[in-house]
Amino acid sequence: MDSFEWNKIIGSVLGCLLFIVAVNLISEMIYSAPPPAKPGYVVPGVIASTGSAEAATTAVAGEAMPDFATAIPMANSMNGAMIAERCAACHDWTKGGPNKIGPNLFGVVGRPRASHPGFDYSPAMKAKGGNWSYADLFQFLKQPQVFIPGTKMTFGGLPRPQDRLDVIAFLRMQADMPAPLPPPTPATNQTASGGAPTNVASATPPTAGGAAAAPPGAEPLPDFATAIPMADAMAGAMVAEQCAVCHDWMKGGPNKIGPNLFGVVGRPRASHPGYDYSPAMKAKGGSWTYADLFQFLKQPQVFIPGTKMTFGGLPRPQDRLNVIAFLRMQADMPAPLPPPARK
Repeated sequence: MDSFEWNKIIGSVLGCLLFIVAVNLISEMIYSAPPPAKPGYVVPGVIASTGSAEAATTAVAGEAMPDFATAIPMANSMNGAMIAERCAACHDWTKGGPNKIGPNLFGVVGRPRASHPGFDYSPAMKAKGGNWSYADLFQFLKQPQVFIPGTKMTFGGLPRPQDRLDVIAFLRMQADMPAPLPPPTPATNQTASGGAPTNVASATPPTAGGAAAAPPGAEPLPDFATAIPMADAMAGAMVAEQCAVCHDWMKGGPNKIGPNLFGVVGRPRASHPGYDYSPAMKAKGGSWTYADLFQFLKQPQVFIPGTKMTFGGLPRPQDRLNVIAFLRMQADMPAPLPPPARK
């Protein structure tokens, strides 16, 4: 092939490129549209470019802070796990898991900001400083770009306070040891007149058998001798599926985030081999009686303040009876029922 043929080929290629560029310029001039005066859809949590950082921070700070000492134990960490699935594209929260678009979140509650090894944080996140306290996570999860203008996190946020509490309760569990809860606000510890404590956990003295005595006005205990046989163990099995992330109840099954529950009804507390129980659970003593399980499953952190179990509890008495009836079946021999209550 001589030089004349090569010149024709090169000229043809250049001509095609010039034609494409010309068509692109003409189409932009014909079909260009001015930016809208008002966006068709506002993404929650994204700050407009004309807004000030001070105004944005005020918007977040305008929301009243919950009492995390009581709100986190009452939160539903299982619901938080489901909500957190929205974040799985950008984050991993398993121990030793990778950084993704965002940093790994194992142990995030309480750790210094912008501190996870190997992740390239934004200058805004590095400049913020401090630790991921419960209050900061609560505000950040509402509107990330408002709490830290310039963060890489473009997620619009969680407007519902309970959703944020549930997610924080879930993230708190993703750690070797859950981050300590802050001290309760004065209003939860004392009456308005400065009298005796009103917190249920602190006002409930243990009985000689290790079970908490019900305080005045508390929920009455059922007659377990008749209530457990009448309970629906199959319904209890379905309710207990909420606990499967943290517990196994098969004989010889593993300890997970929480201990194996095979034979739990009637066994001594903090006694399952190989599980590292919290100091609070070890100090409680006694055995898992029907009454204790009934109260613990209602509000774990109220019945045993400081327990690792961050599940928010089962408010419906029948759900708790059904779960206890199901757990009673997970044993070599179901635990004996107590004698009927005196009438």
